[in-house]
Amino acid sequence: MATAPPPHGRGKLRLGSAPDSWGVRFPGDEHQVSYTRFLDEPASAGYEWLELGPYGCLPTDPRQLNAVATTAGRAVRGGW
Repeated sequence: MATAPPPHGRGKLRLGSAPDSWGVRFPGDEHQVSYTRFLDEPASAGYEWLELGPYGCLPTDPRQLNAVATTAGRAVRGGW
């Protein structure tokens, strides 16, 4: 007997994104997408995980990073 797919319809696939996928390359540039926008937009598109991207794109303090990621419903899974 087959089991029903999970209610969210994505099965076991979990998607992640990185700031540079949203156009953030140089965190000090005032014309870059803000980190709050980067956290909100991919989350609304179904992305659950995030990569840190270039240093400074997201908060560098671990506690602050955890707080903003958790608030956005995201989890950090990598960095470079």
